[in-house]
Amino acid sequence: MELRGKIEMIQWLQSSFASPTNFLSGFIAVLSLVRVGNIIALYYNYQQKEAEFTNESLNRLRFNKDMIKTLSIIDSEEQWFCDELYDNKKRNRKRKGIINKYLTYLAYTCYLRERKYIGNQELVFAASMIHILFSKNVSQNALWNLHHYCDKYERPNVLEYLIKYGNENNLLHIHFYKKEAD
Repeated sequence: MELRGKIEMIQWLQSSFASPTNFLSGFIAVLSLVRVGNIIALYYNYQQKEAEFTNESLNRLRFNKDMIKTLSIIDSEEQWFCDELYDNKKRNRKRKGIINKYLTYLAYTCYLRERKYIGNQELVFAASMIHILFSKNVSQNALWNLHHYCDKYERPNVLEYLIKYGNENNLLHIHFYKKEAD
């Protein structure tokens, strides 16, 4: 604030407190300014926390060992989505856990994009992972299975935003929304 602006504000405050009626209106004006300042500070604090959380989520996709391992599993031609994934062996439970975690992070990134919390620049890295995911038939089958399972039993689909992103960017197979598997 310029010096001239500060002087004018001080003069206004002095004149506001000169008489009892002006005192009350001046006091209310000062309280209002303080309240507005607090609201603005809270808003910026909320935005900063939100940005930190978003950045942390994107960094997990980039640097977490499990995420990198899962990307290599998905990028290979390995049939990772199979009946063995759902048996109770320790190895398969761990694999299922890291794959579910990976898909959930990708879906959350798509959610952040849709809510406009992240822009295209922040999405570049995740978008390449998403494109790799959708380029594999086994991934499409897993997403198809989950989508139709959730529809059939009226359950929420945690990967809804990921599937929506794939649909918007023409990454889904043509027959993805058919009820019967081909």
